[in-house]
Amino acid sequence: MRSSVVLALSALVGLWVTGCVEYEEHVSIRPDGTGTIRVLYTGPDHLTIDGKDSFPPDDEEELARLVKKRYVRPGVQLLESSLRARDGRKMVDFTLSFDRLTSLNEADPYFGKWRFAIRPEGKGWNVRRWIEVGEAEWDEPRTEVERRVKELLADNVLNNVHLRFEVAFSSQVREGNAHWVRAGKVAVWTYRLSDLISQERIVHEVVGY
Repeated sequence: MRSSVVLALSALVGLWVTGCVEYEEHVSIRPDGTGTIRVLYTGPDHLTIDGKDSFPPDDEEELARLVKKRYVRPGVQLLESSLRARDGRKMVDFTLSFDRLTSLNEADPYFGKWRFAIRPEGKGWNVRRWIEVGEAEWDEPRTEVERRVKELLADNVLNNVHLRFEVAFSSQVREGNAHWVRAGKVAVWTYRLSDLISQERIVHEVVGY
């Protein structure tokens, strides 16, 4: 199984014990094409990401260091970050600014592997995002034991990982494949990890201004 499946799959036992994970990405596009992306995580107080980074870290200083290492690239800056802990869970919140949306393509995000594209369309922008999330052969277990293990994971772990992605414009969403549009100008996609595990990638597309 590829490491892009999800940030949580390297810590299945922890998820099984500590409950659900909430992961969100909120992209905001300004009329000139610059913008911000806000990332929020609420979940277990310790995961291992790609076998490299312990996440969430122990303090805000370490969080800022990790975010800069994984996300900050030419044209991408860290604006703010915060870390709170309560009842064995942690809440991570950080926001990045970008000069061009495609500058984020050089980042090493915590969830999946993303790629953005943006082009002018009418008075606004056409935004597309591809996210590598799953394993194409997940629905094809090779043995009865593998089938049972995957069922247990889906029932006890994957259904408890909730994902939300948003793209917001300053005025209006005109069209796209969002699951719904909030307040007329925010395209929203929501998933459980179990919805995605058998898909190699998902594609979001939205036009707005």
